[in-house]
Amino acid sequence: MRRSMTAYGRAQHHSKLGRWTVDIHSVNRKGLDLNIALPHSLMFLDGDLRKWISATAERGQVSVRISFEFLEIKESIHSLKEHQKKWVKIAKALGLPASSIDLRFLVDRLDPSVVPVEEKTLKTDLQKAWDIASKNWVAMKEKEGNALVHDIEKRMQHIEKELQKVLKLQPLLQERYRKKLQERMREIKVDVEEDRLLREAALMADKADISEEVTRLHSHLEQMHEYLRSKEKSVGRTLDFLAQEMGREIGTLMAKAGDTDISKVAIVIKSEVEKIREQVQNIE
Repeated sequence: MRRSMTAYGRAQHHSKLGRWTVDIHSVNRKGLDLNIALPHSLMFLDGDLRKWISATAERGQVSVRISFEFLEIKESIHSLKEHQKKWVKIAKALGLPASSIDLRFLVDRLDPSVVPVEEKTLKTDLQKAWDIASKNWVAMKEKEGNALVHDIEKRMQHIEKELQKVLKLQPLLQERYRKKLQERMREIKVDVEEDRLLREAALMADKADISEEVTRLHSHLEQMHEYLRSKEKSVGRTLDFLAQEMGREIGTLMAKAGDTDISKVAIVIKSEVEKIREQVQNIE
């Protein structure tokens, strides 16, 4: 299943230590760009988070915000008193009464650096919270990815139909060129034999032959369909390359054909190709 790079996941995990909140937000990027916000006292978990994210995503700008607050205080009375002394000094310096530093105030400002908890325990706790948030994040990535694939394949089907119109118009080019030449000769009052007109028209039609471009467009569409349904984890770059190539082919087709009717169809195809490229840039 294809995944979108634009998604969001959130989770709150309650444990014996306290309450973890994990927010994950991602948008499209060519590579993997990580932005992690952790409480200062939990910075030692930054490396683990980067590994967990890399195991889940290969592309995108991923922003992760982690917050943690203790629900149960397990520190010693001595540690709590030391913590209180620090805040009382700050209160006095600001001209506030020492009574404002009550137990509730202290609990609200506790962080992991104050409480004697092993790093391994904190990491295990955070991983549980991360797993829940990551699951929600991936679920949205897959939901959005499925919508992208549906839209792209719908546009690809439209392109296929328009290419069939081009193939029907191409054999008529020689006759159209013959009529154009004939009209031009009449305007400048020059008599030209019918055989000569036919040869010139055939030569112009040969120069305007777009069968090669049509064939390559069909090939790119087939490859795109295969990659959209493949089991590979990350195909966004390949899809973007194919969309670029399709854009080049339709540009060449429009330049070579030199025919109004074919150009009208080609413009419709070009519009769909550009929309496909916008969509594939969101696929991981």
